[in-house]
Amino acid sequence: MELYPAVDVEGGRVARAHGAMAEPLAALDWFTRAGAHWIHLVDMDRAYGRKDNARILAAVLKAARVNVQVGGGLFKETDIDQMFTLGATRVVIGPRGAVDSGLVARLLARHGAERLAVGIDAKDGRVAPRGTSDVLDLTARQLAARVAGLGIRTIIYNEVTRDGKLTGPDVGGARQLAQLGLAVIVSGGVGSLDDLRAARAAGLAGACVGRALRPADRAARRVAEHERRTVACGARQRPRLGARPRRRVALRQRRGGVRHRAAGGRRDAPRSGAGSGRRACRRGRHRHRRRRGRRGRHSRRSPAPAARDHHATSRVLGCVRCPD
Repeated sequence: MELYPAVDVEGGRVARAHGAMAEPLAALDWFTRAGAHWIHLVDMDRAYGRKDNARILAAVLKAARVNVQVGGGLFKETDIDQMFTLGATRVVIGPRGAVDSGLVARLLARHGAERLAVGIDAKDGRVAPRGTSDVLDLTARQLAARVAGLGIRTIIYNEVTRDGKLTGPDVGGARQLAQLGLAVIVSGGVGSLDDLRAARAAGLAGACVGRALRPADRAARRVAEHERRTVACGARQRPRLGARPRRRVALRQRRGGVRHRAAGGRRDAPRSGAGSGRRACRRGRHRHRRRRGRRGRHSRRSPAPAARDHHATSRVLGCVRCPD
């Protein structure tokens, strides 16, 4: 399953984003560095019948170093051809264009099935094109079967009532379309790793993730790299979605004390307690007492070997009062 980080451009900026991530080029760079293989680029203004963001889309496509899938109100033949001219890897034909069998056939003959997809916006199972209040007398499954007969292989399925709400995508509806032999990419409502697990378990080809990737507490890098870790492990061992790799650390906590590998004899650091001389680690994981002794061998100026190693390790962790 492939992840498609979504860059929804509205008014020249990324919709529902703040700070640097509100700039489309900055969002593109962030997702690329995080390990994404595809970007789902959508012109929200065009999708809702407003002025398009052709200049912004052209800049993003020119700067992209990964595959870019472009959508958003693309139902005219000239607009779709223009996206290919600007450098799009794949263009999503909107529902209003997908119902025109002649248009779909001409585009397939000119660009091929690998470079085209059909976007199906659905509401309660029926086709509801974004930007209009119309609900067509056509189910999502019927439209998918029609375009599949013309040669389309990829469907972008979006349940409009869940879009941007982080309540989970319509995996059940997407699974019904996948049963037709289509590669289905689910969109709208993805808000957690559990949603991605459900999409992968349903056999879907991908998931478009937008708002869930932007806040820092959503662990964008973990979400963007989960498929790469799965592929790297292969069939021999498939890690849980979003599982963090194990790391060996030189500093371990043991019954309230801190065990230092570098310290002579592998001694434990003394436990914290009341009294003066207590040191607080910046990370709040442990507390130290200053090693006391008479001036000379065990003084602060010339600490014992174990104490020197202890302070060196503490400085790596950021203890606020460890001596230089």
